Amino acid sequence: MNAKRLTRSRASWRRAAATVVASAVEGLEPRRLLSTVTSTDLDVDGNPDLVITGTGGADTVNVYLNPHQLLGAQTIVQDVTTGKVYGFLLPFEAIEAHMLGGDDRLNVYVFDEYDEVTQGIHVDMGSGKDKFTFSSPILANSPATTPNAADGANLGDDINSSGDTVDQVTSPAEGADLYCTDLLLDVTLGSGDDCADVDLTRTSLVATKFKLNVHADSGNDTVNLLLPSQRYGEAITAGECEAPLEEGSVSPQGEIGTYVASQLIAKIDTGTATTSNTVNVTVPTFVAGGSTAKISVEGNANVDKVNAYIGVKTVNYNVFANQVDGNLIQTNSLFSLDANLYGGNDQMTAYMDYSTGLQTGSVTPAGVPDNSIQSGYGTTQHYGFNGGTGDDSCKFFSGDALGNRYTTPQSSNTLLGLTEFVLKGGSGKDQLFVDLDTASANADSTIHLGTNAILGATPGKIRILLNGDAGDDKLEIDMNVDVGVISGNLYPVIDWAENGGDGQDKVILAANVGNGVLYAGPLKAVRMDGGNDKDTWDVDGNVVNKRFSLETEDNTLEGDPLSYDNT
Repeated sequence: MNAKRLTRSRASWRRAAATVVASAVEGLEPRRLLSTVTSTDLDVDGNPDLVITGTGGADTVNVYLNPHQLLGAQTIVQDVTTGKVYGFLLPFEAIEAHMLGGDDRLNVYVFDEYDEVTQGIHVDMGSGKDKFTFSSPILANSPATTPNAADGANLGDDINSSGDTVDQVTSPAEGADLYCTDLLLDVTLGSGDDCADVDLTRTSLVATKFKLNVHADSGNDTVNLLLPSQRYGEAITAGECEAPLEEGSVSPQGEIGTYVASQLIAKIDTGTATTSNTVNVTVPTFVAGGSTAKISVEGNANVDKVNAYIGVKTVNYNVFANQVDGNLIQTNSLFSLDANLYGGNDQMTAYMDYSTGLQTGSVTPAGVPDNSIQSGYGTTQHYGFNGGTGDDSCKFFSGDALGNRYTTPQSSNTLLGLTEFVLKGGSGKDQLFVDLDTASANADSTIHLGTNAILGATPGKIRILLNGDAGDDKLEIDMNVDVGVISGNLYPVIDWAENGGDGQDKVILAANVGNGVLYAGPLKAVRMDGGNDKDTWDVDGNVVNKRFSLETEDNTLEGDPLSYDNT
């Protein structure tokens, strides 16, 4: 990764160059380059747009985005099917791709950093078994072509069968980042069994708004979303901009000193599956400097599956400002993951990486941030689930990025912010688990909560609200909590409640709570409420609890939730 600083002269130079190129194409009639690529002005605002149109057959198109290129092509389109390559001297305000029928492939590659760019990318994959990819590849090469003498070297000009003169571009070894940028990526997968990969693993968002919409439409689709990886030095963080972003582009936290917070908003609509849709979310991410990262998954009437790996750090300092001002408590960095899955027998499984904070093994050098969870003062990590109708399961486990539960004891970083799990089963036989301990028969893991070591700060807090609603449900909270940092006069808090609702429910609480951890609310205990009908309960550990409408104790209920079924 490059140093996260903006060079004023470079940004001004590129903006001036882009203005010259834009003025040269302003007022031109739309130009049909070939059957797949059209340079035009869709909204007649003087800013050029690009339209890519596929065929009824199987098309493969690569789009290379190089907005930082001062000389040469800033946008390259490669039609792999026909062998044509088109180059343009500027980044487009809007890029539209209509792939139509056939089993298509559309790959959008960010080959160089974005700096004060506003752009919308709109994709409709059409019918067929399609795949869409958005990523910043490492040390990859764009295509290069040389036209014949009749074509000349004018990028974006009317061309013949040989294509444009396009010099090869190599993506940086550390990936490309987005600075002070407003980027919209809107993808419709269309009919058929499709796949969308949005991979930001090697891309930082610095003072940037990135809005992602994925509409799965019909078919059994898979959506993979990977956020910036802290292991590679990437983050979603605040940064200094030369000019304010457009209205509405600054996160709700606004500016922090001279820095503007970033905002990532991802909405994934699973559409109408024939059998089931799958959404995979990987979050090995820093969210810093008052920035926000929100992911929401909207289900449908069929079966939806959501798999997640969470190794997020929400911190209140600015990662790339060379700041050590960890005392800033007003920045309110936020990460949230919500799944509203509605009808069908839906499943959500999340592996929460409450392991040690620094890598000490051979994967990365010692001292490099590992993909583990941490929260700073004033920050929030929120996890929500609503299963709707059907026999649903939602399980949060302590585990790693490979989807394995930890079998050895883990000791978390000290959590200084708010962590909350708000899970609702809806009607049906549902399972709701927040199990942050190691698997059964192994030594216990521990979650550490911090006190208010800094004047004016609030202590760490874990809120867990499980609501089974109607149906015969199984609810479980399983973890061990203690005070990780003993300093200050306010101690950490747990705010836990389990509500079975209607039906014959099984309500389980297995927890040990260390000295100094406080209980929220007037009960000063964990509330366990079976609701209506005949319900069963089991408590293990020293956790203080108050039970309501729970008729029968069964001390065999507490066990490994992986072995549970919906019977």
